[in-house]
Amino acid sequence: MKTDIARCQQQLDEAVKILKLELKNLLGREKSKIRTEFRAVSLTDLQRLAKFIEDKCAQYGWVDSMTKEIVKEAKDVNLYHLVYNFIGPVTAPIGHEVVDSERKLGPGGEVPGGVAQEEKHDGRRRFRYVRGVPPGPKKGETDQFVRTFSGSFAELLWNGERTAQFFISHWWGEPVLDFVVCVTEHARVHKLGSDGLYWVCAHANSQTHITEELGDKGPLESPFFKALQHADGALLMIDVGSKVTTRMWCGFENVVIADQEKSLAVATAVGGKGRVLTTQPAPVDHGQKWWGAAVPPQDAQRERQSDFPAGRLDLVAHTDLAKAEASNPEDRAMIETVVNERFHGFEGANCKLRVLGST
Repeated sequence: MKTDIARCQQQLDEAVKILKLELKNLLGREKSKIRTEFRAVSLTDLQRLAKFIEDKCAQYGWVDSMTKEIVKEAKDVNLYHLVYNFIGPVTAPIGHEVVDSERKLGPGGEVPGGVAQEEKHDGRRRFRYVRGVPPGPKKGETDQFVRTFSGSFAELLWNGERTAQFFISHWWGEPVLDFVVCVTEHARVHKLGSDGLYWVCAHANSQTHITEELGDKGPLESPFFKALQHADGALLMIDVGSKVTTRMWCGFENVVIADQEKSLAVATAVGGKGRVLTTQPAPVDHGQKWWGAAVPPQDAQRERQSDFPAGRLDLVAHTDLAKAEASNPEDRAMIETVVNERFHGFEGANCKLRVLGST
């Protein structure tokens, strides 16, 4: 069976340096000490991750998990690619078993990160990642590492709970570099600085314990709902085709945002730069001066938003979350039931998005 351990280990070693990862946070404890809803990442974390993608995705030959084709350019790397090629392998300790019904083996039986030992498990395939860890202890010494624990990517960045200021609702198919420039612009508009904190599901949830993270008590007990409760506001990422408004989990998030009367901003990427739309003047709109004269915040807001793509606004303005789909039909049915019984349907969220789309 072909292995790729050395390449994965090199990628991890470089990531530790470039992303300032704290590997001991992951290897030094048996269970996570950080509740999922408090695993926020900072703008600095996201910008370092974007730089890592730009510098390393081609070097390590990242692939699309479904087509097995190489993702040739950093600008095309989305969260599906990132989790498959990087986050999954580097957060899966040696010998950890990963159950995945969709992942495909390479021609030599390998997966990113090392050896894939295929077994049948409840009708699905079970893969075992093998990744290098610090050397074992010398004879007679106690091993300081717990080598069978797997955690989230956020836990490699910070060893403590961090409450997100903003919850991000987004589609995994959006390019990560577009995602990061949008967050960068959002932080500027809200004057958060480089330490602004965001909750991003791919980074907060352990990708090797995803079922365990989501739980079996329904959407109202999920990390998504809990993280939204604690956040000050939310940011909706609009991809080129507004795919995000057609996904049921994103629909649920926006129903909760509307129900809890959270502030909501919409962001999209154009030509490598972020554009942010807000319902009210944002902090950056106050105190503006044009040609030495004070500018009303509403005028500053209008000017700031003037180049937001009209076509994408139109898609938002015609949102109908009740028609959203989910990869898992059971998830769709479960969310639809909760939304209708607990939140009286999708219309409140639709209205909030339509107002933004008509801004």
